[in-house]
Amino acid sequence: LNEAVARIERDRLGERSSVVVADKKWHAGVIGIVASKLVDRYRLPSVVISSTGKRSKGSARSVSGVNIVDVLGKCRDVLERFGGHAQAAGLLVDSERIADFRERFDSCCSDILPKQACERTSIDAVVEAGEISRKLAKEMERLEPYGLGNPEPVLLMHGLTVASRRIVGTNHLKLRLACKRTGCHFDAIAFGQGDTALETGETVSVAFTPQINIWNGYESVQLKVKEIVCSK
Repeated sequence: LNEAVARIERDRLGERSSVVVADKKWHAGVIGIVASKLVDRYRLPSVVISSTGKRSKGSARSVSGVNIVDVLGKCRDVLERFGGHAQAAGLLVDSERIADFRERFDSCCSDILPKQACERTSIDAVVEAGEISRKLAKEMERLEPYGLGNPEPVLLMHGLTVASRRIVGTNHLKLRLACKRTGCHFDAIAFGQGDTALETGETVSVAFTPQINIWNGYESVQLKVKEIVCSK
């Protein structure tokens, strides 16, 4: 996953309509889990390919509103085989045609994504600032791996103030959020949401999943933001 993300950030693939990454070192047994995590991170249909020989095995995961099998069907002339269902599929591609597949897949996704209806985030629970802790984040990690049939839990917190904001990587929004009532502060990251109209000092409601962030050996809670709504 770290290798895939590094490549996506380096090549700015997160700015496209899909993510397709391949490597000879990646084991075919884990590419499905990695593809699911890339979908969660970039909110784009994602394909991870293990290119270990003449024929490469790929695992595809989709976003809501995009039937991944239908998209692969439009790429059938550059694939040897594919199959699955609306949100998850497997494929086999000639290793020399991975680049062709990447371009065709992205073109097909770009035709579909703008036509999607605006998707509202599904919320599992409304929480207060004082309930967010490292203990909670670690307990939620025990629910992994997330994917079809086991979606990542999403919490909602109201009344947060944007203390700071900046863009990092390929259009990711890095935030420092504060709850004035309790004095709590949170670091937050909103992947692919750098274009969000948000100003310092605004009060917002945030849909998120708490996660453990490790930096220089120190553990802290970071909010992985799904959606931000400015309070009126």
